[in-house]
Amino acid sequence: MTSSEEENPRGPTVKFTATRDDGTEHSIVLPAPTSMVRTRAYVSVSGELAHDDAVVEMMSSMFDDQEARFEHFAEYQRPDDPALREAIDRGDVVEVMSEPHFYRRPDTERSFIRILPHEASGAETLGELVRKGPSYIKQTLRLSARKQLEYEALLRIDIEDHVRRQRHEAQFAFDVFLSYSVRDSTIAESVQAKLVASDTRVFMAPKELTPGDDFEEKIRHALRGSREVWVVVSPSSLGSEWVTTEWGAAWVLGRRIVPILHRCDVPSLPGRLRRVQCVDAADIDALVASRVSARQTPPPGRGA
Repeated sequence: MTSSEEENPRGPTVKFTATRDDGTEHSIVLPAPTSMVRTRAYVSVSGELAHDDAVVEMMSSMFDDQEARFEHFAEYQRPDDPALREAIDRGDVVEVMSEPHFYRRPDTERSFIRILPHEASGAETLGELVRKGPSYIKQTLRLSARKQLEYEALLRIDIEDHVRRQRHEAQFAFDVFLSYSVRDSTIAESVQAKLVASDTRVFMAPKELTPGDDFEEKIRHALRGSREVWVVVSPSSLGSEWVTTEWGAAWVLGRRIVPILHRCDVPSLPGRLRRVQCVDAADIDALVASRVSARQTPPPGRGA
């Protein structure tokens, strides 16, 4: 009979295979004995869980790696790490077991050996460890059931937010629809170049349309598929029927409209555009940078 360890989503298993007298092989897979299960251990020492951020990180690891052991070695007769003690007192962390008489192994920072009083008196090496000290108490810790449920709820919210963002992303082929008069092509191309350099997807009619395209349908589709509409507002564009139609459609679609003032001022704008935060053409770099910053801001993580 032979045996071999196998991976299983429900835990380690052992496969036993035997050959019968007729030459046929038969196998059976059983849960691995406890002694064969390799368990990860997270070890901390006095002083390392004194602050909230360290305890929050430990609790997050407890949730993410629920098969692991979490052991904290507290120096005997030394005050508890305050943040850990608070987490235990408020019921976030459970102290499963507390075992005294641990000593740090020589030449290592995170390996400890338990030496009971009667063992120290019978072995010179062990006795030397005890005499040098200090003694530690091993606290075996786990996440409380209540905190586990809190993290599971937060995880569901994170997943739902992620799915919602992905669906939202899928709705848009472009980040910015750039609306402008052909007489303002130079500044429009400059704005487009800065946006493209920041990995922003831009729709700019002359760059996107090809001969034979249905102009009106392509514009309409691009407007629906853009997150924001940036309008180069100038004396020329204020008199352009196309530009007025584009930002008017953006208003109806509920898109964010960003007027970029070029050779004109706010009082000269139509009423609806005057109510929107405008940006001077000279401040385009700052506008693009703020958009990149907003895009890269990470979502909040799990807290205490």
